[in-house]
Amino acid sequence: MPTPLRLACLPLLLALAACEEPPLPAPPADLGKMEPLAPSPEKAQAAAEKEALDEGEVVEGAIRLSWKLPPGEKVLGFRIATRPGPGKQKALDIDLRKAPGLKRVDRRVLKMLCPMQLPAHFTLTGVMEPMGEYGTYSVRYVLGKIKRGHLPRHKLMAKLLRQLQGKVVLTAEIAKSGAVLDVSSGFADRNILTYLFEMPGKPVREGETWKLDLSHFSSILFERKKLDEKAEAELVKIETTEQGSLATIRHRAHSRMQGEFAKLATKPVRQSLSYEFRGQGVFDVGRGCWKSYSGRYKARAKGLFSYRQDLRLRFEPLKQVSPELLAASRAKP
Repeated sequence: MPTPLRLACLPLLLALAACEEPPLPAPPADLGKMEPLAPSPEKAQAAAEKEALDEGEVVEGAIRLSWKLPPGEKVLGFRIATRPGPGKQKALDIDLRKAPGLKRVDRRVLKMLCPMQLPAHFTLTGVMEPMGEYGTYSVRYVLGKIKRGHLPRHKLMAKLLRQLQGKVVLTAEIAKSGAVLDVSSGFADRNILTYLFEMPGKPVREGETWKLDLSHFSSILFERKKLDEKAEAELVKIETTEQGSLATIRHRAHSRMQGEFAKLATKPVRQSLSYEFRGQGVFDVGRGCWKSYSGRYKARAKGLFSYRQDLRLRFEPLKQVSPELLAASRAKP
């Protein structure tokens, strides 16, 4: 552009630069926001069913059985008591004639045998409370006082049981779903004490069954040769009441084991052990705990030691957990 023309246009350019552009309109408040995607009808229905099952409701004939603490409570207390059944009873007897070269049964063996035969009358008081942040519960059983007349006749075994009174004799870790994650016991058959806590982990319908975890008599002194066992639970009935859903559950279990004590005497000593358990109770699904339960336990042993036993078992929830019970349950075994 020639210089005179540029000079002529300069006033126009300065005038245009001095003009203010009108402000841009403010962006809408919802600019950049995305409308939430509505779940598909199938996902919405599945979420609603899961919530209903978690609340203890019956969905299409199925119900979820899981453990909970009572509203506003931090612990759950319960009591298990036994009494003799109508069948034959035989006190524990040790026959050294069946173990050539064995002059006496030492303390190791007696400690091993001590849990095998349950006292005819005993009480276990238990406490369940949350464990850490992993959604699991800790369950601990405290052995009550056993009357003198109900203790074993063998002096050392009676002494061992007296030493356990008022102490934790079984601890377990269970998931809310009812899976038994860990058990430690130095008293009695741990199976019948953990059956009550094992739930299927998935919704079940009337007539459906689920397997129960089994532990076995074991010792470095004992060698198992044969084993026949089965343990299962069945959801017998679902009842809907004004207070919520109630589930009737039945337990059936048996175990028959044969083996030998390989290192006690100059030659192996044969031993057989067997037990049978039948029980049934009502589980309060909404509250997540047993309302009532009763069962029958029959056991028998033949060999170096022998006994025969028939017991009635009853489980009942406690209305409250005393400070003394809570302290005893938290003490180290």
